Amino acid sequence: MQSDFAQKYWDLANAIVAFSVLQMLTFLYSLANKNFRAQIAKAFWPVLAAIAGSAVLYIVGVIACYWAESELRSVSTAAEKATSSCVSSHTMWARVGIVAFYSLSGVALLCWAKRSGWGLKKPS
Repeated sequence: MQSDFAQKYWDLANAIVAFSVLQMLTFLYSLANKNFRAQIAKAFWPVLAAIAGSAVLYIVGVIACYWAESELRSVSTAAEKATSSCVSSHTMWARVGIVAFYSLSGVALLCWAKRSGWGLKKPS
């Protein structure tokens, strides 16, 4: 029974990462629209704050799922516990890295777009 609940936390952590990646990819894809870029340019700092804040919340969610999963799996045998703990730990750090990478990529692209004028100026 506890193993089933642990699996649900594993799946939830996967869903959090998938959602954060899809959200960032959708946002970055939307930047191809000139009107959207103009709106983002007007709200640059709040958008950056939202990206950073959501990244922190996603990472906290992934870590919380890892802790809950670890607690639920702690009743397993010693051999299973050692193996699953190592895999879970590495997976948690990979998930955190994925969320951080996509969030930082979004921030970097926004900073580059701001520096280059958002592509809103007509070439002379």
